[in-house]
Amino acid sequence: MSITRSAILSIRPATQQWTLHSKGSEQLSSKEQSIQLGAEETTRSVSVSSSAPLPGTFSTRVLVKKNLGSLTVGPLIGILTVRRGSGFKGNQSNYIDIINTGRKLGALVYVMAVEDIDWTKKTTSAFLPNGKSGWTRVPDFPLPNVVYNRIPYREDEMKTQVQKTLQKLQAIPGLRLYNRHFFNKWSLYESLGQHERVASYIPESKKLLTAKDLTDMVTKHALIYLKPISGKAGQGIMRLENKAGQHILKEREGSRLLTKSFSNTTSLWNELKSIVPIGYVVQEGITLLTYKGRPFDIRVLVQKDGSGTWKPTGVGIRVAGKNGITTHVPRGGSIAAPEVVLGKLMSSTAYSTFMKRLQTTVLELAHALEDNFPSLGEFSMDLGLTRDGKLWFFEANAKPMKFDEPHIRQTSLERIIQYGQYLSQFPAAKGGLLNGS
Repeated sequence: MSITRSAILSIRPATQQWTLHSKGSEQLSSKEQSIQLGAEETTRSVSVSSSAPLPGTFSTRVLVKKNLGSLTVGPLIGILTVRRGSGFKGNQSNYIDIINTGRKLGALVYVMAVEDIDWTKKTTSAFLPNGKSGWTRVPDFPLPNVVYNRIPYREDEMKTQVQKTLQKLQAIPGLRLYNRHFFNKWSLYESLGQHERVASYIPESKKLLTAKDLTDMVTKHALIYLKPISGKAGQGIMRLENKAGQHILKEREGSRLLTKSFSNTTSLWNELKSIVPIGYVVQEGITLLTYKGRPFDIRVLVQKDGSGTWKPTGVGIRVAGKNGITTHVPRGGSIAAPEVVLGKLMSSTAYSTFMKRLQTTVLELAHALEDNFPSLGEFSMDLGLTRDGKLWFFEANAKPMKFDEPHIRQTSLERIIQYGQYLSQFPAAKGGLLNGS
């Protein structure tokens, strides 16, 4: 019978001395103990101590499974990225927040780079925060139980070495990899548009390949958007409106709004055909509700929790900036609270009813996305709301940026760890077989 409790594990990076801290009535009797770690169940000898971790060590709460005298310690969660010089790419403050949440909830979390995996030894170098606004690189770490893919850029993720690494990681029987890759906008719209349960939420979308693709959509819709298939944070999005016989094209270049007018679709196509090789989707434009005269959309963070169940983690409003094409904050948009924006547009009863409907819609979309992207463990999505109360799906991001709202941020960090515990079959511990608290 397996029993799971919590303990404190400390690591001295300079000497790779691992210590399991136990005290109280269930203290381990041996001065040394063999434990199993990670996907490959690597055996490592640890010292056993009844004292607190020493200065200069990295310590974390972990979960300990005791089965017939054998101890398995974990879970180990690797935040996957790629190297940059002697360090690595990505949002380091975000990584530290995730690591520190693991230290509280019971997980050894570290940053690992694709280039540092030793496939012969089945180990990796691990980056651990050293408390001095820096990182310590520790060699020969066990491969983790769970790999959380946070490779920050599409161009890095598409490199041959990275793709091969992701395939190898996914093939290890004891390892779970989640958020396997970035979304491709066209794949999203195409798959969801064909999904019976959620197709009604998807604006009409077409891959831009020929002049006819553009002409068909311009003829059919007074407002359309052109979106790069591999775009991020609203970059490269253009708005095209038919107005008084003119095709008005708007796009942002830095802080400037550029506007061009075309009298016919031939001249419009000549302007736009150069973007075809980049990969664009042309999509029906939706006229959104406005707040203080500016359109807004609804961003929802959706994550799997400690039972592997999809849950909405938080809802935020993004309001377009002055003359904004989109609501993205890097493109001039701003953040607002749902109760402020929607509360101004709805009665309290209508707001409560809408939020319940929003949650149902979000979960329907989550399950539909998972049908096509089975390694998915979290994502954010942008939804539009029109005057008639209809919800529309605009975007989804498989590598969601952190929400600025503190309560959403805290829950999101906890769910990353809790889902990692679930995937690795280390259920959250209660009590203390090796209570290091």
